[in-house]
Amino acid sequence: MKYPKVSIIIPTYNEEKNIEECLDTLMNQDHTNYEIIVVDGGSTDRTVEIIKKYPVKLIIDKNGNIPHSRNIGWKNSKGNFVAYIDGDCEADKCWLKKLVECLYNNKDKKIAGIGGSTRTPEKASDFIKSLGIMLNTWWGGIGSAQGTNFKDEKEVESIPNCNALYHKNILKIIGGFDENFDVGEDFDLNFRIRKNGYRLIYTPKAIVYHKMRSNLRKWCKRMFEYGKARTKIIKKHPSSFKPIYLIPLIYVVSLILFPVAYFISNSLFKFFLLVVFIFLSSSIIFSLSTYPKHRKVKYIGLILVTYISSVISYGIGFLYGVFK
Repeated sequence: MKYPKVSIIIPTYNEEKNIEECLDTLMNQDHTNYEIIVVDGGSTDRTVEIIKKYPVKLIIDKNGNIPHSRNIGWKNSKGNFVAYIDGDCEADKCWLKKLVECLYNNKDKKIAGIGGSTRTPEKASDFIKSLGIMLNTWWGGIGSAQGTNFKDEKEVESIPNCNALYHKNILKIIGGFDENFDVGEDFDLNFRIRKNGYRLIYTPKAIVYHKMRSNLRKWCKRMFEYGKARTKIIKKHPSSFKPIYLIPLIYVVSLILFPVAYFISNSLFKFFLLVVFIFLSSSIIFSLSTYPKHRKVKYIGLILVTYISSVISYGIGFLYGVFK
C-alpha cells in the first residue's frame, strides 16, 4: 500500500542545543513520503543557521506564538496529513510509519488524529529521567496520554502535540489551533475535535524522545503555565472540568492558609494541617511506589522533589488563572 504524503511540522524558538538532533532523526524515516516544515518564532541563537543546513522548508514567524506557528505550518503544507513534533524531541526511525499505519489500520473515518508514546532519552540527565518516570504514572500524568505511556493502543481524550498526526482536512474544519493560548493549545484543539464527533487514538508503537525542561526552575515555570492554561480551557470549555483538576489548588491553598489559621481558628488550623499532611505523606508514598519502575534509590528523592514542585507550581498557576 502506498501511503499518502505527510507534512511534519516543527515549531521552534531558540532550540540550537536540540534542533540538530531532532532533524537528524527525521532525515531517514521509514515512511518515505513526507516533507519537513520548520516554523521558527524568531530565534535569537543559532537555530535558524542550523536549520538551513537541512533539506527542509523554513518559515520565519516572528509575529505569533506556538499555536500561530503550528497553524502557519499546516496552512503551508502539501500533505494530506500533518504530523507534529517539537524541536527538543528526537523521533524513532519508525515514528512516522507507525503513526500512519495506526491511522490506516483503523478504518473509522471519524478518527481525526493519532498520538504516540513520549519517552525520555537514554542520555538524559537524572533530573529529566525522574520527570519522565513521574509523568509516566497515573498521579504524575493524571491518566493522560500527554505523559503516560500506555501499553496498548486505545482511544484517548487528548494526544501530545510533540507526537501527533492529524487529518489536515479536519484541522480545517475545526479551525486549527486557538492562538489565544500560549500553553495548552493541544488540549483545546483535541477537545474541540472530540466535541465535533471525531476520535483520537493512542499507539505505543510511535515513539518520540522528549528532553522536556532541563532544570527544576524551568520545569516549575512550565507547570505554572500549565495550571494557568487549565483555567483558561475550563472557562472556554466548562464541560472539560474534572474534580481532579482542583487537587493541586486545594493543596496550595492549604499550604498558604494553615499557618494563618493557627491564629484564627483551631479547627481550621487542624483541617488545613491535615490536608498538608495528606499531601506530603501521599507524595512520599507515590515516590516510593515508583521504585519498581527504575530500581534506583537516587531517583526516589528526585521524583519526590519534582512531584511536590509540580503540584505546587501547577496549583499556583491555577489559582492565578482563576482570578485573571
